[in-house]
Amino acid sequence: MNIDTVNIDLSDEYGVWKGNDSYKNFDYKALLHKNFKFKDPKIYIVKFEQFTRNDTLKGVNEIGFELSRSKKQ
Repeated sequence: MNIDTVNIDLSDEYGVWKGNDSYKNFDYKALLHKNFKFKDPKIYIVKFEQFTRNDTLKGVNEIGFELSRSKKQ
């Protein structure tokens, strides 16, 4: 089993949220890994944890996740 931890900062050092928001939704795309390929057709587990000084993030009720192929450069 391989485990990797990736940090995704959703706001800058001043607390300004990154990405785009519209009414109740917030959209932020982040590259998790460069040149990563799923080698085997098996089950992969993605786990999200909130890791800040605050116990909860005010206004965040749920999170979605979309896996997509990146554009080749």
